[in-house]
Amino acid sequence: MLKNLLNDNFISGWHYFVYKQNILNMVLIFAICIIFVAIINSKIRFINNKLLMLINTFFLITSIVIIVLYTLVRDADKTEINLIPFCTFFRIKNNGNTELTRSFFMNVFLFVPLGLSMPYVLSQKPRRWPVFVTIAFAAVLSVGIEFLQYYYHLGRCETDDVIANILGATVGTLSYLLYMKILKNQEKGSLMQKINNNQTILLDLCAKSLFDKDVTIPDELDCSELIEESKTQTVFPCCYSLIKDKCDDAHGKTFSQIIAKNIRVEYAHNEVHRVLSENNIPYVILKGVASASYYKEPMLRMMGDVDVLVRPNDIAKADKLLNSIGFITTDDIDSDDMHIGYKRKDGVACELHRKIGWAPNNSIGDIIKEYFNDIYDKSQEYKTSNGGCIVPCKFHHGLILLLHTATHITHEGVGLRHLCDWAVFANSFSNEEFINTFEKPLKEMGLWRFAQLLTLCCVQHLGCDEKAWAGQADDDLIDGIVSDILNGGNFGNKDTDRYNQIKYISDRKDGTTAKKNPILQLFDSINEKTKKEFKFVNKSKLFLPLGWLFTVVRYIYMVIVGKRTLDGVSTVSEAKKRKDIYNAFKLYENDQT
Repeated sequence: MLKNLLNDNFISGWHYFVYKQNILNMVLIFAICIIFVAIINSKIRFINNKLLMLINTFFLITSIVIIVLYTLVRDADKTEINLIPFCTFFRIKNNGNTELTRSFFMNVFLFVPLGLSMPYVLSQKPRRWPVFVTIAFAAVLSVGIEFLQYYYHLGRCETDDVIANILGATVGTLSYLLYMKILKNQEKGSLMQKINNNQTILLDLCAKSLFDKDVTIPDELDCSELIEESKTQTVFPCCYSLIKDKCDDAHGKTFSQIIAKNIRVEYAHNEVHRVLSENNIPYVILKGVASASYYKEPMLRMMGDVDVLVRPNDIAKADKLLNSIGFITTDDIDSDDMHIGYKRKDGVACELHRKIGWAPNNSIGDIIKEYFNDIYDKSQEYKTSNGGCIVPCKFHHGLILLLHTATHITHEGVGLRHLCDWAVFANSFSNEEFINTFEKPLKEMGLWRFAQLLTLCCVQHLGCDEKAWAGQADDDLIDGIVSDILNGGNFGNKDTDRYNQIKYISDRKDGTTAKKNPILQLFDSINEKTKKEFKFVNKSKLFLPLGWLFTVVRYIYMVIVGKRTLDGVSTVSEAKKRKDIYNAFKLYENDQT
């Protein structure tokens, strides 16, 4: 018998200690244990789900061991049996026996830890079936214990003990469900609580500007905060044009300056078209006026720089032609394998691209590159207000939008302008036309689900027409995506900590969302960053530790001077939340991956 393996003093001491505890003390102890387990779960679940599983498995095994020790390892040589349910309650009522009350509640408390830990071991998501399985397991375990107590003469065999044990397991599972519900609301709140009233109004204004949707603009409106939010989201012209009567002169001046810049950028597109076309250099414009062309009022889209794609063997010639119209670069034209940056005196910037650089570095990336092989052949001319330029066909433009948005949203973030660009583009297709154009290739490239989710965001928050091809998604996920966009701002300009989070989210080597847990991904990110920025490391793995040292020292320096913030638990937890959202995109996953 198990009791023979243990010392009699231990047995008697163990039971005396537990049995003689005050009921209120036991309630307090179990409340502290539940809070402790909840804190451990909430902290670790953002970093390592496998570690959390091991901890909960340890709690479960420990609780079962304690149950066995308390019920079967005891010094008794007689047995009693009472199969009448709820007999204990009648005895307490008639006799006022406090020892019976203590015994009943001890049996309840005994199974609470099992009910608290077992559901999470069975499933890491808040589902009902683990609760029923846990209660059923507790019932079987309790009946088995009562049978062994009766068979080996270890004390009373009572139905009420089984009832108390099941009640304890139920209390534990209900505590688990309540905790998971609170945690889910907190996670949703952590994303959604920052969507304030001004951001909601901003989404409505964009819907009005893009699709002429009926929206109600509050009479009492804090224009200053709304305008600042629209600037961080790069949708200021769309917003201001609808509320200009409520804004002051300073905002009107800003609007005029932005429109003036848009005109200069558009004119620069025309100049680039002229010099490249005259010299027979095939090119296409990426984003920019290509995206603005789908807007009802193209000038209300805030313009950035002029992105020009040319063939690699035309780079040197295109560089000289850009110099001839005032674009100057301080970079070596061979220093970057993706693009070269230029600026000129009127404030307009230009990027000369030698390839579409947003595809992943794997077999899916090879498929994507094949789809761009005919980008020059299928390009078309777009007429601007004072000229024209060459833009991609609708298929290539849509693919560019998806790749560009996918790359930046999983890194530093994108602003509302990116979502608006996709909204007006997707809305320009009928359901049948979009399916015929995009479904097969996007599924092959692993971008179909991402296109669906972006479109659902546009339908629910920007007034885009409903699209049958977009399918369905959980509202919390759609709200989470829009929250992520708003909370980051254009290229992460609202939250600099997003740059710190990238190394926990993205696989630098493949250019995809990493499948590993955040901590392991951190080390991979440091490795890839070291190899990219310190070329000597690639000559031999022996140099890798030296590269790590340089990377860490530079990071510490940037923290000291204020250019980076020190990573903390919040950085890792926010990265985990973002990564959970991005995993729903199924980026670059097709049936073969």
